[in-house]
Amino acid sequence: MFLLSGVNYIMADAYNTTQEIPLIPRSVLFGFEDSSAKGALRLSPNGQHLLYSAPVNKVYNIFMCTRQEDGTFNFDKSVQLTHETEQHIGSAKWMHTNNHVLYQQDAHGDENNHIFCIDIESKKIRDLTPFKGVATSGTRTNKRFPTKIFFTMNKENIKLFDPYILDISSPNSLEKLQTNPGNASNWITDDEWNLKGYSNLNATGGQDVYLRKRQDDESTKKFSWDLEDIDTSGFIDFCDNNESVYILDSKDNNTGKLKKINLDTGHEEVIAYDENYELGGIIIHPDTKQVMSYNIVKDRNKPTILDPELKKDYEIMDKVEDGELVISSMDRDMTMWICCFSYDNKLHNYYLYDRTTKKHSFLCKSSTKLDPYTLVPMKPISYTSRDGLTIHGYLSLPVGNKKNLPMILYVHGGPWARDSWGLDGQVQWLCNRGYAVLQVNFRGSQGYGKAFLNAGNKQYGQKMQNDLTDAVQWAIDNQIANPKKVAIYGGSYGGYATLAGVTFTPDLYACAVDLCGRSNLLTITNRQVYGEIYLPLLKKRIGDPEADEEMLRAHSPLFHAHNIKTPLLIGQGANDQRVRQAESESIVAELKRNNCEYEYILFEDEGHGFRKHANRIKFYTAVEKFFAKHLGGQYEV
Repeated sequence: MFLLSGVNYIMADAYNTTQEIPLIPRSVLFGFEDSSAKGALRLSPNGQHLLYSAPVNKVYNIFMCTRQEDGTFNFDKSVQLTHETEQHIGSAKWMHTNNHVLYQQDAHGDENNHIFCIDIESKKIRDLTPFKGVATSGTRTNKRFPTKIFFTMNKENIKLFDPYILDISSPNSLEKLQTNPGNASNWITDDEWNLKGYSNLNATGGQDVYLRKRQDDESTKKFSWDLEDIDTSGFIDFCDNNESVYILDSKDNNTGKLKKINLDTGHEEVIAYDENYELGGIIIHPDTKQVMSYNIVKDRNKPTILDPELKKDYEIMDKVEDGELVISSMDRDMTMWICCFSYDNKLHNYYLYDRTTKKHSFLCKSSTKLDPYTLVPMKPISYTSRDGLTIHGYLSLPVGNKKNLPMILYVHGGPWARDSWGLDGQVQWLCNRGYAVLQVNFRGSQGYGKAFLNAGNKQYGQKMQNDLTDAVQWAIDNQIANPKKVAIYGGSYGGYATLAGVTFTPDLYACAVDLCGRSNLLTITNRQVYGEIYLPLLKKRIGDPEADEEMLRAHSPLFHAHNIKTPLLIGQGANDQRVRQAESESIVAELKRNNCEYEYILFEDEGHGFRKHANRIKFYTAVEKFFAKHLGGQYEV
């Protein structure tokens, strides 16, 4: 045992391939005791106040800082607006009154989010949707109606979300605007908050958009996309006094084209697209309705700015630091910005920028907790799968020896999501313990066009899993990974992939960690009730438990658990509404029956992922010890 920089650590065995650098304590990486932490910074519409979240007694709460006479914000003079002692409040948003703040919160991971309103003068907090077992979503504010909020809620039919408007200045003002026709997934309003239509998920797994000109008109189908285009197409916003709309459309392309379409004439104008990567981060001016900028996320994120004045100001701030610059918040007039610089090997830095004076001032770091420690960069990589697809990902290596390392394949959830470049606490933790970390955007991941995404349809445990296996082989062939010291680790879909990895390639991994992973694909319909609207899509993307029973059974780890011989650690939240507790307990029962080496950690007060300080520390302590035992990395005692 050694003592280094106040942190005790041990080597699990003599397999030490890294320099002996100070361990980053787990409490720093995963705990909520950091008094310097600040996140989710938001300017008020008038630019006079600043919201942010920060931990108090290990629970994140909302604070407000008021702008001083010299134009700066002094965080030492902040006022705490919420006093939550059990559940985090990770972020909040302003109403256009400048005196009211909204946030959403569920109960211990049940995903039934209520909307709460804070009066910043009286400090009183109201639950605006105090309905038991009811969830809200899609909260919007509007400067034309400063005291009103628009949102959707499943109050009348737990399976469906209807649109509502509520005026916080008027008691009993809750008004339902329309009844969900049975499959609406998103409600469309114009700038005057006239309900103009909705988009739905149809029976084939595709998406239809219904619009209407006037409130008393019937909505008619204006746009329709098949399953293949649903993740790369969709309605964005109205423009030209509601005579035209912006959409993303990939019908005639592999990626979504940003188009402006006149609703009467059908005339199309293509504003932007990329042949290989998807568009995101589209900013539309709230008054002129002109597209100001958009992002094309490749290995790194860089905006394309169309508005000349916006571009000038962005270029001024882009020179301040060499990180990725994001305008994270603006006031109502778009003259005051909060700018965030992000990195892969240090935490965010925030600045305040005044577009009128062209001056900026440093606001804060998102935290100083990692400043004393050595962090590592994240390197974009790519390889070719066994059937010829180019697979992109990221590789992070520990300080010291870069060859023949113990390696962890860290699989993202979704699976219709992606890993991106930037600081990842879990990656830094694992590299700090001496492991190489490989993240892979396997087929089915978003961002690389519809052909790549749809190549993952009905490929759970098959080609999607092959991409992960091929990633490990790539790392072995390039002498990055020690073939006898490879682990697989992931949550949600990543948890399924972990179980599939040890089931269908039982000799590949030295150990595995599954966080809330599905073990039985026949249970994809067993999820939160209001998630049933997505079942046609899930059946097309994953498989139909009736029509595709044989295929789903063949690629469900539960039914092949006798193949597992890899030590396995499983974490689960009892309140998980997406992957039920039974998914983990069924596979645990099989592991026990087959005398496999396993650990099972159940948290009664968590849902789909672990949010509470004590639970996180307990889980990551167990995972770190588990990896040290089987891979030989470092472990903080």
